[in-house]
Amino acid sequence: MATIQPPCPDQAAAYGAEGKFVNAAPLGQLLDELAPLFDPGIIQTYLERVFPLAQVVEALQLNESRRARGKIVL
Repeated sequence: MATIQPPCPDQAAAYGAEGKFVNAAPLGQLLDELAPLFDPGIIQTYLERVFPLAQVVEALQLNESRRARGKIVL
């Protein structure tokens, strides 16, 4: 099993980027309860915008603006 490490700040800086480490644990039981609510449209997600990888800076700016009402997809 691989160990996940936070991004190396020096490597990220070499590309003019800042690395962030995000950890989330899925809750299987909760997902099992929510999944059937998506198909009939009881729960819906809103897609704010889809960005091509070349527009990663714009996607990050939109995310940091906190003005997006839905999901931002890169």
